[in-house]
Amino acid sequence: MLTREEDIDAHALRRQGWTISAIARHLGRDRKTIRAYLAGDRVAGERKPAEDDRFDPFVDYVRERLREDPHLWAVTLFDEVTGLGYDRSYPTFTRQIRTRGLRPHCEPCSATKGRPAAVIEHPAGEETQWDWVELPDPPASWGWGKNAHLLVGALAHSGRWRGTLAAAEDQAQLIDALDKTTRKLGGLTKKWRFDRMTTVCRPESGKVTATFAEPTHPADLVADSVSNSFWAAPTTKGEATLVFTFDRAVNIDKAIIQNGDNDKFDQSFRVERLHLVYSNGKTEDLQLKDQPDPQELTLQNGHNITSVEMHVMATYQSLHGTDVAISEIELFQRS
Repeated sequence: MLTREEDIDAHALRRQGWTISAIARHLGRDRKTIRAYLAGDRVAGERKPAEDDRFDPFVDYVRERLREDPHLWAVTLFDEVTGLGYDRSYPTFTRQIRTRGLRPHCEPCSATKGRPAAVIEHPAGEETQWDWVELPDPPASWGWGKNAHLLVGALAHSGRWRGTLAAAEDQAQLIDALDKTTRKLGGLTKKWRFDRMTTVCRPESGKVTATFAEPTHPADLVADSVSNSFWAAPTTKGEATLVFTFDRAVNIDKAIIQNGDNDKFDQSFRVERLHLVYSNGKTEDLQLKDQPDPQELTLQNGHNITSVEMHVMATYQSLHGTDVAISEIELFQRS
């Protein structure tokens, strides 16, 4: 049985041109199962009539073999049980090992969490690292509105840093802040490294579509850089999905999402959970708060992609309407 997320992933990858065999390998499922869900013969979350568990007769054998050698290759073990009469697929076999916890824990193979990290030496005068820091709610006396911007320059060798406040992050402000901060640091280094994230999805560099949208609130309004417009979709017609398509391969590391209708927040449904399916086959879930303020979310799997589908999996409901709304989605990658 496929979960709802797996069913979404299978259909999304099929739309991107993946073969049934590739999808089956990616999800660790049998080809016949994937074909049945894609054809509509089976429904996510509904289990087929029960039948005998074909793996049960081999559990003790597999457990004992893995106890003898925790590093035994699964493909070798699969060949052994196949010779003993096991007639299911390799992905089904490996899934049974995982779900039943048959492979013993091996400490040396565990993640290196908590172990010392490598320290990279930076010679004096070698490198300056630059980054913009956004400062919300600056003093009203500054006259800069809701946000001020601080350009920070840090010397990689000593860790010494200096910064310059700016009203915006446009080119003129950047040049002025670079000059002032460089003078505060005492001069130039050999290299500059910019870690500032840059927006990758704009109307001029890609497109945004949706499975459903209200006529006056189309999908492209979610990426127009204006928070008083929004995408809205009926929740009564089916699963609302946004699709971001880029004109080049990008590496997305961060998203800033403004939930709901910013002007009338409680008048529409808001997104509680998004399921992301990337063109590289990877997926992840984003949990959103029920608030009108922008939410910054780290993305782990959006590397070397040309598109991403965002499926609305759960919503915060409204007493005043049935449309789900998102004011703004910005996707970022490192320069």
